[in-house]
Amino acid sequence: MPSWKLLLGCMLLCLSVGKANAMSVEDYNKIKDVEPGSMLIYLNGIGSGYFWSNTYLMVYRKAQPLYCQPGKLVLHGDNYKSILDAELQRSYRPKTAADKATSSVDMFLLLGLINTFPCEA
Repeated sequence: MPSWKLLLGCMLLCLSVGKANAMSVEDYNKIKDVEPGSMLIYLNGIGSGYFWSNTYLMVYRKAQPLYCQPGKLVLHGDNYKSILDAELQRSYRPKTAADKATSSVDMFLLLGLINTFPCEA
């Protein structure tokens, strides 16, 4: 089993390199209705990544999860899209053109999951 330092290093590398590949909110709004199937696949992939990150934190690190999804609730692309859209309505307030071009859908989905399924303190 790889060490947690190696996993953390890989995650940080992916985050630093992956930013160029993250979908902006601006692009999401342009294509979500034009290519809904592709968008649901994309969101399901992001959501699954967050789910497994949570699982790793709870099982292997015995740490607080990022969000607390109810145990028997299974989320799919449609659920992630609804959560993302609600979060964008709640908190997306770009101030500049650069904000529109660089605000990541991935970040807002995570914020949506945290706000939709908060963990009790």
